[in-house]
Amino acid sequence: MSAILAGRRAAEARMLDWFSVERPTGKTTDADGFPVLGREPIEETVGRLAGTSSQGDSGARTMRVGDTERIVVVGGLHLPISALAPKLGGYGIGWEYVLVRPGPDTDPALVGSRWLAVGTSAKSQMTARRLDVVQLDQPQI
Repeated sequence: MSAILAGRRAAEARMLDWFSVERPTGKTTDADGFPVLGREPIEETVGRLAGTSSQGDSGARTMRVGDTERIVVVGGLHLPISALAPKLGGYGIGWEYVLVRPGPDTDPALVGSRWLAVGTSAKSQMTARRLDVVQLDQPQI
């Protein structure tokens, strides 16, 4: 087995959370008649929320989502290479990942949390897709 394949298997063994992958479908209205962004599920995939490294990530930045500044978690969502490559971008453009089933060591309070894919690192011989994400349902900073 190649070192890359072994690395992919090791990375995927740590991906114990399940995410619904959703793409935006344009504006619609909710049950109360308020305008909202429509979303359509396109697949479910395993993955894991990685957060920032203990050494601190130099690539941390903020991004405007609606009227609020949000922290971009660099490489914060790890997905298998076999997962669909996401469409990246701002709210209403990028795909969202909703945690639907937590792994055994994941805080159950994260169920339903939404993560907007805003970037990814491109490299050869990668063992996982590492997405830069913004948590959409977090408190304002």
